[in-house]
Amino acid sequence: MNITIVGTGYVGLVTAAVFAFLVALPTILPIIKISDSFKGIYPITIDDQEFYLTKVREVYDGNINSGNPFLKEHKNNAYLTPALGEYIFANSAKLLRVSVPFIFLINDFILIFLGVLLVYYLIYSITNKKNISLLFTTYFYLLMLRDFSRPVNPQFSILFLFLGLIFIWKVYSIKDLNKIAFFSILLGLTLGLSVYTQPYFWTTLSVIYFFIILSASSFPNSIAWHTSKVK
Repeated sequence: MNITIVGTGYVGLVTAAVFAFLVALPTILPIIKISDSFKGIYPITIDDQEFYLTKVREVYDGNINSGNPFLKEHKNNAYLTPALGEYIFANSAKLLRVSVPFIFLINDFILIFLGVLLVYYLIYSITNKKNISLLFTTYFYLLMLRDFSRPVNPQFSILFLFLGLIFIWKVYSIKDLNKIAFFSILLGLTLGLSVYTQPYFWTTLSVIYFFIILSASSFPNSIAWHTSKVK
């Protein structure tokens, strides 16, 4: 079984690139406009961007917990929500030797690109129809583009939801026990990592997977029937 996203065709890659460019464009255009006058101050283009810029900067400076990034005496208090996304953003900036705002711009492109590909591949896996996958992905991202443009959450954390849904579908739709075990392990890893982001996504995946298991237990022939239909 080929699980390579590229295998679904270049249309998914082109669609992902278009949406990624659309998200990055509001930041790029003002920089191009002022050209040589640009001094490293990036425009704020989306809700909560200042908040996540501050949180990532605090993690970048070594305040890992980042309980309250605005008050010095509370910077290392326990966080309200786990900061996996902020940690990855901050350490990516360190690794690439770029500023925190610039890593946000890079992720505007990369994370949206990956998100579109994952949604496209999920729908393609279910329908095996490129046209339906393209239409659904395009409509979905046009509808949610502004929300998914918000850095870290949900721009980063939503990827765990998409990955988890793909792995759940694989577990649901295949017969081979070895492959079921393989995708179950991947699903477990995805759930485990997503716990360190926002609670909305891992709880959603857990509920969906619970109902899949419940359905398989109540109707043991349903998975085999559905798989035969898909194939």
